[in-house]
Amino acid sequence: MDMFKIFTMFAESCAGVDTSVLSCGDNDNGIWSILLTIFNILTVGVVTLGVVGVTIAAIKYTTARDNSANVALAKKHLASVVLGIVTWVMITLLLNLLLPGGADSLHPDTATGLVIDPGEMTMYLGDQERVHAVVQPVSANNNVTWTSANSTIVDITKDGNAKAVAIGTTTVTASIGNGITADLKITVIKQTVSTRTDTTPTDSGDGVTPIGPVYQDSTNVACASGTIDLGIDDQAYHDGVRTSARICEIPNINCVSSNSFSSNGHIVLNSRVSGAYYALGNRYMDTHNGQNLTATESYRTNARQTYFFNCYINQNCNNGNLAARPGYSNHQLGLAVDFAGISSWNDSLSQWFYDNLGDFGLVRDVSSEYWHVNPASQYR
Repeated sequence: MDMFKIFTMFAESCAGVDTSVLSCGDNDNGIWSILLTIFNILTVGVVTLGVVGVTIAAIKYTTARDNSANVALAKKHLASVVLGIVTWVMITLLLNLLLPGGADSLHPDTATGLVIDPGEMTMYLGDQERVHAVVQPVSANNNVTWTSANSTIVDITKDGNAKAVAIGTTTVTASIGNGITADLKITVIKQTVSTRTDTTPTDSGDGVTPIGPVYQDSTNVACASGTIDLGIDDQAYHDGVRTSARICEIPNINCVSSNSFSSNGHIVLNSRVSGAYYALGNRYMDTHNGQNLTATESYRTNARQTYFFNCYINQNCNNGNLAARPGYSNHQLGLAVDFAGISSWNDSLSQWFYDNLGDFGLVRDVSSEYWHVNPASQYR
């Protein structure tokens, strides 16, 4: 039925497959089994009608000779066959519009394995991360269930929300039944950030534009006035190399994603861009009756970047959006922000960004992501 999948190309992505009406969760309500039964009955009926119709039409036509009535009857039977085939095609098209993955999803592939890449990760004490395992093949669409070997170190819900409870190392296991499992080793460490008094910065971070070059060391650059110094984090990355960065809480831009790294519900950024984003947030407040800008992602851990990269490679989560390899994203140096509440390049918030980002040395430089903001090239 692959020829019909073109009709789902504009549908919404859901758990790695496409749907325009029904959500993946509807499968839990038993609707899949009902639709499968209906589809199978209709398919058997159409096939039977086709075979019988063609047989009768062939017999009637070959025995009709010059009898016009018999010829007409043969043609009528043939028309019934055509009608049955057209009806089956229309039903298939309808199923492709309604079902995640189209009618083929009624007969999912058999799962052959689970992949967790990388197979180990580090979490800070008290942090929460959503972990992911990729079912092979992706089209199998099996539900993954998680368990922890030691919930006193890492507690995890069955759908993969892991919480670092105590310092140590343990394994969490993904399972899809039939003995198919995969392990993820998680090491919990204490947050390695210094206090401001212990690492007093020597350079000012004030200003309404980035302190360039933004890829250079920021440990001696102060967080801008009005932002909150969170100290130096040695889990930052640039160009594939782990490094350190001074990170700052931006109190006038909210973080609305529970899975993102945040501080007091606000985004966290590199001190070199703290002044620019803080000034951007202030202007938004001034022009929107004191409301804060909101974002889903800012400074990002390597584990979270790995999740987004795997979604992009496997096209099975996060809408398959473009993502850099772990260690190569500006999010991992605290430079980029993904803003919330933008539905297109042309909605009101998007237009506001068009009019204002340049004043703060910021730019949206990813053509497929109208929500993604970076420092402009002259500051890199």
